[in-house]
Parts: sequence; C-alpha cells; structure tokens
Amino acid sequence: MDQLSKLLKIMTHVGASDLFLSPGRPPAFRVNGKILPPEGPKLTPDKIEQMARLLMMEEQHQAFQQSPDLNLGITLPSIGRFRVNIFRQRHHVAMVVRAIPDQVRSISALGLPDALSQLVMLQSGLVIIVGPAGTGKSTTLAALIEHRARNEICHVMTLEDPIEYLFKHEHSVINQREIGTDTVSYHQGLINALRQSPDVLMLGEIREREVLELMLEFSDTGHLCMATMHAKSVVQTIERMLLMFPENERGRALNALAQNLRAIVAQRLIPDVNGKLALAYEMHTFTAHTKDLIRRNEIGAIEEFIHKDTSGMSQTMDQSLFKLFKAGRISPQTALKHANSIANMRLQMRLEQKPAALSVAKREIIE
Repeated sequence: MDQLSKLLKIMTHVGASDLFLSPGRPPAFRVNGKILPPEGPKLTPDKIEQMARLLMMEEQHQAFQQSPDLNLGITLPSIGRFRVNIFRQRHHVAMVVRAIPDQVRSISALGLPDALSQLVMLQSGLVIIVGPAGTGKSTTLAALIEHRARNEICHVMTLEDPIEYLFKHEHSVINQREIGTDTVSYHQGLINALRQSPDVLMLGEIREREVLELMLEFSDTGHLCMATMHAKSVVQTIERMLLMFPENERGRALNALAQNLRAIVAQRLIPDVNGKLALAYEMHTFTAHTKDLIRRNEIGAIEEFIHKDTSGMSQTMDQSLFKLFKAGRISPQTALKHANSIANMRLQMRLEQKPAALSVAKREIIE
C-alpha cells in the first residue's frame, strides 16, 4: 500500500486525472488529456496484484475471481478520493485509477449552460449526459444533483458503479447506492427505487434496454431521472437508445422517448491555449417540434433544428467550439481539428477576422 499511496500522492501533486498501472512498464499519468512519458522502474505483475488485493474487501476479491473486472471507489485520508478499475490483461492484473475532486463544482464553474440550472429543477423527465470516457459526465451529474439538493428540499437516490462524488445531506436527503455492494445491479436497484420515494433518480450509466425502460417509466410517473451514456451527439444518443429495442417495439419506444426526454448534453474536453482542458458541448432541450420529430422517427432532422435554434436552449458542438475560439480559449487549429464541419468552421473564422481587419484599417485612415 505504501507504493500505491506514493503514486496517488504524485497523481494529486501533478494534477493527473488518471494513473495507469500495467505489468512490465512504469506507472503512467494522464495530465490535461495527455499521458506523460514513463519514468521509474517497471511494475511486476505480482506488485500490481498485491496493490489491487489491498484495495479489495473479501467479497470484492471473490467477485473478481469470478468476473475479472471490478470497479471501486476509495477514499484515502489526506490524499483524496479515487475511482479504481481493476481488470486482467494477458492473464495479469492491471489497474486504472481516476482522481475524483474533493468538491463538487457548480454548473457555472464547469462552463455549462445556465439552462441546466432550470432543467434540474423540473419535477419529471429524463436528462442524459453523454460523451466518451473521461469527458466529465459524472462531474456534470454531480453539479446537477448539488444544485437541485441545495435549492429544493428533496430526496435524491443514486445508483453508481462505483460511487464517485460523496454528497452531504444538508437540507435534502441524498442516498447513494453502489452496484455490487449496496445492490446487485442497476436493474435490481431500479426495481426497488420507487419503494424508496425518490424525487430525483440518478443512474451512473444506461447500458441496456431494461434499465432504459425503467428510467422512462419513472420519468413518466413524476420523477426527474438523470443518467449518462456513451455517445458523441444528441442525435446519436437517441439512435442508440432506439436500437436497444427490438424492431417491433420501436414505435412504442419512440413515443416514450418523445414523452419523457427533456435534454441531452454531449460533452468533450478540448486542449486549450494554456495546456489545460476546456469543456465543449452540444446541447438540446426538447421542444414540441423536436418531440414530434422523434415520434415520426425523423431523428436526423433534430440536428438541423439545433443548428438553427436561437432560443439559447440548444447549441451544436461546432457553435461551442467557435465560442471557445472567439473567447481566446482554444487555438484556430484546435477548433478546426475537433469541428464536425471544418469548412463551416473555417468560414466562420474568416468572417470573424474581417470586421477586426476593417476596424484596424479605419483607425489607420483616421490617424
């Protein structure tokens, strides 16, 4: 445990988001989205297995022997809180450790839209946060829960694998259940959730149809439900949810999604000009029109609506990237690299530069 504690202290000191422990190579750290060059002695398989075993309770160790993938949430006094994924690769144990900030950051501090502050106060509906692994989906959910619990006395129930952020009760009641420890599975936890009288239900991740169906049912019966998924855009999220259902049930699924979806936020973390990471996001708050598009299975048309929407409740990823570029947060090269339409992004940049050039020319003439 001494060696792991030292590595976690280094992780905290350098501001790493992830620590990689793999047999036959030195420990590696991811800082601001990039893995640093390896330093130090190589880790032996026995050493990593020893570190992993020290983190597990007996029942977790037994579960790992049966299914060699295990998620843990650990807190080490004076060091911090971490999410640990223990797995096997080439018959040996390996680990990836993610740092979890001590404090839940606010919606505005994360650079998220003010519209989410309104959405999280709704009494019912389904809000989905999507993006690749490591883009802060859990951090966004934590900010939403914190905002709701601080601004309304309510009962929040979470189902997580593992528990990441630890919430304080304060005025509201917040119960956090960990998969594999406090309940057998997401499905089993959801079956019992209605007996626990939640106002808000937060799910770590929607992975299967049965879980999605229960979340839609809870939304339909007057509960605000929030969850994450792995997808890259609003449209892809809806398409992936729809594909969870067999073809003969998709009409019913389209109606349920149209009835209950309130918002989808698709996140990315983009390298900024200071070598850190900036949050870019696509977002759509569903309207009567886009709900009707879902019912008619015209999912692709939602993307065009988001692009044209001027209400402040929607934004494309490219619009987000352009705002970051315009504010000087990211470079032109970064904006173009991550844009969905490079040609449109380049055109916007040129149009942005022309007024500035004209202004300089006018000043020179006057002087």
